[in-house]
Amino acid sequence: MRIVGLDPALASLGHAVLWCNPEDPADVELVEYGTLETPPHRPEGERLLLIKRWLESYLESRRPTIVVLERPMFRGHLAYNSLPLGMAYGVISVVCEAAALRVQEYAPNTVKLLACGKGLGRASKAQVRAAMRTRFGHAMKGKDDGVDAVAIALAHAKRLEEDKPVIWRTSHG
Repeated sequence: MRIVGLDPALASLGHAVLWCNPEDPADVELVEYGTLETPPHRPEGERLLLIKRWLESYLESRRPTIVVLERPMFRGHLAYNSLPLGMAYGVISVVCEAAALRVQEYAPNTVKLLACGKGLGRASKAQVRAAMRTRFGHAMKGKDDGVDAVAIALAHAKRLEEDKPVIWRTSHG
């Protein structure tokens, strides 16, 4: 199963691909991660079109089983960027719908709790990076948005692991 994690944003969209063994959701490998940065001095419409075109190509080439998004939260000190973030989120939603991809959303605190562990539902960016570094044994270089996308995808893999049905086996002998 290929999980694409996306951290929606207009300026710096985080993306990651994880491979998750469908037979054992605890068996997860980091395939790639990074950040798509849009030109800051260009009109919003142009930047959104760049995201749309890039994401269409990205999803077509990665062929995910599911796309996982962090659900934007518009409150407090983050409210100032809510419109551009909401527009980027809308473009991502439309591209995924047009590609007939299944989409799962998680709240930021849920992502941090599932990806980083109990008691870390309010983990800092540094704690998320450290948890991803520990989990994947990788330097996790680059912008926080790409690392956040890894955490988003991992949160879904962890949810699959938690929800894994019990398979009863009987021996006939």
